[in-house]
Order: sequence, then C-alpha cells, then structure tokens
Amino acid sequence: MSVPLTIHPHISKYVSKEFRHDLYSLEFDGDNDQISIPTLDLNGWTEFTALWRIYWYADYGEVIPYIYDFGANFGHYGYYNIAGNNFWLQLKISGVNRFLTYVFEPAFRWDMYALRWESGDFIRLYRNGVQVAISGAAHAGILNATTALPHLLGTNNTTTRTIHGRYAHFALYNRALTVNEIYELARLSYMRLLQGAVCCLPMEEGLGVTVRDISGNGNDGTLVNGPTWRRNAMWELLAESDI
Repeated sequence: MSVPLTIHPHISKYVSKEFRHDLYSLEFDGDNDQISIPTLDLNGWTEFTALWRIYWYADYGEVIPYIYDFGANFGHYGYYNIAGNNFWLQLKISGVNRFLTYVFEPAFRWDMYALRWESGDFIRLYRNGVQVAISGAAHAGILNATTALPHLLGTNNTTTRTIHGRYAHFALYNRALTVNEIYELARLSYMRLLQGAVCCLPMEEGLGVTVRDISGNGNDGTLVNGPTWRRNAMWELLAESDI
C-alpha cells in the first residue's frame, strides 16, 4: 500500500537561501528614486565587472532610464532607450567613451546582468550568465577618474532619467570576473561575495534608508526620493499560494 503524499503548507521557510529568491528588493517608481553610494574612484583600473539583478516594469521609466551611473560627466554608466529598445553601456577608457549596445525587450522578468572589461579585451555584457553583446573592438587602457559624483543606482546625476522597476542586488569589482564566476552567480537568487569586490549591496534589509555594503569597504548606499522595500515577486508567489 502506498503512503499518501503529505503537503507541508509552510515549507518555504525551511528552504535554504541557495534555493529561494531574496526576501526583498527595492522598487523604483520612475520619479527620481535612487540609491546614492559614496564616491567610488575607478581611476587607473585595468579590470572591471559590474553585476546587477533587476526587474523592469512595462514602461521602464522615463525616456532614457539609467540602470546605474558611476562616473564624472557620465563617464561610466548604463541606460535603456525605450524608443529603440537599446540597452546602452558605456565605459570611459583612457579618455575615450566606449560603448556597447544590446537590443532586447526586458519587461516583467528578473534578469542578472554582468558588464565585464579588462585592458586589451572587448567590453562584454552577460544576461543570466550568457554573453549577449560585445563591443565592436577590443580596448586597451585604464578607466578614468570618477571622483566628481557619487555612484548612483536607478537614475542619472541630474535625477532627470530614472527607471521603473526593482533592484534585487548590485556589486562592483575591480577585476574581470571569469565566465564561470559570472555564470555561477547568475544561477543564484542572492549576491555571493567574491574576491575583488569594491562594493556589494545584497539589498536584504527590507526597511530603513540604508543599503549595507558587505564588501568590507564601507560603501553603503542611501535611499533618496523614496525607493520602496518590496518582497521579491517569487517570494510573494510562494506566500500567496501557501506552498
């Protein structure tokens, strides 16, 4: 005689962190919301990786909503152009702005992006661990100083272009993560700290106006203009279905 299947209505609370999505993320309503991080100087870097997990709503925000901005005079940033479905990434390398473009439709899904560059190599963009865009040429040199502005997530330096969606986590590294590292991080629902992190924001607080940096470098973020803590959509689904 077979044993009846037993359903545990609250099993989600026992699932380890590796197998569930983060409890919280920050919602940006497209109205100049931002996370402001103390100035990060990338001057002289010959390697670089930025990682972020984001969920866009259908309208994405304003005409050119910024994903992140961490440079003087728009030296290093990424933004999405709704009109052309163009995701633009830019790095200022040895005084020259270098661009990477990716055309896609991002609405209503969680994606983890990784922007990677090292001197002498191409600028590369990964989505969920898979390379989806590459610059037209390899670029040698160094990243230029970024001391004039704080690092901003979700808006540009004049707060005129902002996103409409959610951030789950962000990290900045002063080395080029390996392809395997990027792939493994993309398989996780949380931000694992790796060697070389300059700023790593898991965004797990769920309340308050401080987003704590776990890299050990003290680059905590401050919420400006009201990004709102929300439970992650996957976690909400589990709660609503009472699994």
